[in-house]
Amino acid sequence: MLPLCLAYAEDQAVIPSAAVPEVSLKVEAISSNILHIGAVVLDKKERTITVPARVRLRDQLVEYALVHESGKAYESLLTTVSAPVQINLAFVLLGFVHQDIPLQPAQPVPISSTNAVRIDVSWETNGVKITKPLGDLITLAQDATDTESRSTMSAHSWQYNGSIFDSGGFAAQRDGSVVSLIRDATALVNNIGSDLDNDQVHLAKTKVLPPKNWPVFVTFQLPSINPNGIRSTPQVDPARGDKTNSIPLLQGEPKSL
Repeated sequence: MLPLCLAYAEDQAVIPSAAVPEVSLKVEAISSNILHIGAVVLDKKERTITVPARVRLRDQLVEYALVHESGKAYESLLTTVSAPVQINLAFVLLGFVHQDIPLQPAQPVPISSTNAVRIDVSWETNGVKITKPLGDLITLAQDATDTESRSTMSAHSWQYNGSIFDSGGFAAQRDGSVVSLIRDATALVNNIGSDLDNDQVHLAKTKVLPPKNWPVFVTFQLPSINPNGIRSTPQVDPARGDKTNSIPLLQGEPKSL
């Protein structure tokens, strides 16, 4: 897999797709730390990848958190004009590699310290910037009619798996899938919470989300790396909703749910 991923780094490479229009993978250096791949912004120092998006669904069940606008937008919370292959290139340039996600329902999902990511969504309302963990925009319920036992997704339920290559090519680019709420090996990033095999529990959180088509930014915060080889991801203070101390993620053998 890795040689194919690294091949994306060709400045003028173009990847054909059935679902997503052809895109250039030219990497533009804005500064020593900031790179642009189309509309995708990569910050090497902060280890973040930021993607422009828009609110798509606000009041129904969803199976995806983020897809390309020509992908499965009819079941996604957010859509983006950025191609999955551009977003994937940003992950590859920051050292991420493909990691398989088991395909069978109820099969344990490896939790890798190297591939765990945090996802935030930010937007402006009346000149005020609002930033929320992606999980805060999604409610978990027993079913679509449940109004009593709803809870919010965990802020640390996301893992980069890098999609797959099949007879049709790079699956994420073909299907337009970026962040999936249910088990989906074709998406770039998967929910790894206990709800990943239930496609009837993820509801858009209407009271928190801005209006439909409102512009937002989706930021993937990758683990930082200190000199001791320990990776850590920002933790959220539930009372404030901002980044505080870090949770250490030790490198080594993956654990399982």
